[in-house]
Amino acid sequence: MSQVARSLHADPGPIDADDVDCSHSGSTFPTDPPSAFTQSCPEHGVFRVEMPNTLGTVAFCPFHLARWGLHYDDRAELYREEFGRAFTRAQPDPHRRWLVLEDLPPLTHGDGEVWRLVGLDQRGRAHYYRGHPQGYRLLSFEPGWEVADLRVEREPLDAVGAMAGWVDLDQDAVDALSGGGRGGD
Repeated sequence: MSQVARSLHADPGPIDADDVDCSHSGSTFPTDPPSAFTQSCPEHGVFRVEMPNTLGTVAFCPFHLARWGLHYDDRAELYREEFGRAFTRAQPDPHRRWLVLEDLPPLTHGDGEVWRLVGLDQRGRAHYYRGHPQGYRLLSFEPGWEVADLRVEREPLDAVGAMAGWVDLDQDAVDALSGGGRGGD
């Protein structure tokens, strides 16, 4: 049975199989960035939920299930009541994962410099930038502020969008990075 057929016939709840992909396609939630900066999630789905204006159910990985709960908190509360610990366990620890830009400071210090927030990717990594003569220096953090990557990119929005997909972008950073300025010098 195809994944589409399964989603039309599946009830909401935990997923026991590893062959179900996360349904986040880059434009699933109202606050997702423009599709030019997003991509489909490569993770496995762990829980099926109903979405407004969608037939059947959709499967989400832990990260996108938690973001779904932020956007549809009334439905998430019903799922907490109905599925209890199974629903809660399917989501990441809220103290170990960033879900929205508001979870992050607009500026941070790293590598002896001040960095400006760009956005959050669908792996839950925070990305900060600083101007550089060959492009932009991009500093990426895992939740818990562990440095995940430090590199120079000519087009950081495109680079992270293609690598991991954005889920939340700071509009000022988008304007600075796509406008050709060297913000953050």
